[in-house]
Amino acid sequence: MQHFSVPLFRAQDLVCGRDGRVVVSSVNFALRAGEILFLLGPNGCGKTTLLRTLLRSLPALSGEILVDGESVANWPSEKFARAAAYAPQSVKPPFPFSVFDMVLMGRSAHRGAFSAPTRADREAADQALETLGLNRLREAAVTEISGGERQLVLFARALAQQARLLILDEPTASLDFGNQIAVLDHARALAKSEGRGVILAAHDPNHALAYADRVGLIGRDGKFSLGAPEEMITAEWLATTYGVRARVVPAQSGVPAFCLPAPRGAAEATCEV
Repeated sequence: MQHFSVPLFRAQDLVCGRDGRVVVSSVNFALRAGEILFLLGPNGCGKTTLLRTLLRSLPALSGEILVDGESVANWPSEKFARAAAYAPQSVKPPFPFSVFDMVLMGRSAHRGAFSAPTRADREAADQALETLGLNRLREAAVTEISGGERQLVLFARALAQQARLLILDEPTASLDFGNQIAVLDHARALAKSEGRGVILAAHDPNHALAYADRVGLIGRDGKFSLGAPEEMITAEWLATTYGVRARVVPAQSGVPAFCLPAPRGAAEATCEV
């Protein structure tokens, strides 16, 4: 009989919201080690609410979250932080921590609240800075660097945490084209080479078509649906979700599928799926 391993992470019948108001419903997915799941949907649909629920910073209205088949409902925060790392959308911190110290904060889950950083902690932070090419900013204050650079620092902090699950909230939003690809390449390498699971909220459907193993769509009605990228990202979905006519070109000869929007006022676009 074929053996199927327990998923690294599972959301089961999850309903997410605030103050009793449902924002995202019918969330069901299982993420295995080595997989990348993209979350797509229009502004305000609830992507961040879903991520915060998966991270337990917002309580689920109903449903269950499991890591390695075990419910995390009663896990202490330190144990959950060792399992799941988070990189939020770029924000300007209120204190002028150095870039190195900010990245080193990702190691707090591995030591006591009042313990000094160990050599291993510092080496993990150094490695994260090196991976993302941030050594030149090592001593810079995070309040003085650009928004895109802060976004990379937050990603480096999540890398330093060395958790098996990486949850990223629009990690490419403030980045230039080269750094967008660098971050997505690093996320894919973590999944494929190191066997980590990655959940990534994004806006660009082309990123999902190029990098995702599966895509979770959140509609304007808050309903969650799941499937393969080319099955989910269609010309019809793009038109319904974003009001954009687009052609979806299938993958071929090693080139991933991509969508090409038609300028407003242009002739009707065709769809290839």
